[in-house]
Amino acid sequence: MRSSPLSDKTQVFHDQIEQKQKELQPWKTKINQKQAEIDIKTSERDILVKKAETIKQASTEAQEALEKLRSDQKTKVCVFLAVLTCLNSDYTFRSGSSKTSNTGNSHFNKNRRLRTIMSRWYSPHVFRRMTYIRMAM
Repeated sequence: MRSSPLSDKTQVFHDQIEQKQKELQPWKTKINQKQAEIDIKTSERDILVKKAETIKQASTEAQEALEKLRSDQKTKVCVFLAVLTCLNSDYTFRSGSSKTSNTGNSHFNKNRRLRTIMSRWYSPHVFRRMTYIRMAM
């Protein structure tokens, strides 16, 4: 088998290239390992970013729910204070004048209105407690 004159001239270069590639093989392995580590760290960072966004969204929703509860609480406190004021005025009205029988009917109508208001805002056991508080006055 006869080799061509061109391949004889380039064979030296091919041998040098192969030798250099063998010398660089450990570096290629190290580079591939580092690239794999970089890919792992990147995916971990992405997971942490998603987790942070989820936590931020949950925090925002919790803040909104808290504000809604505070608003509801303020409303219920206002109603509660209005009911207590009404009950207190009924108590002073009832205890202050008992000259006519009309007072009893007026007191009955006010209590009916208070029960209606309270039944809309409070559960029955809270309403019962309020009734006991009113009776104790």
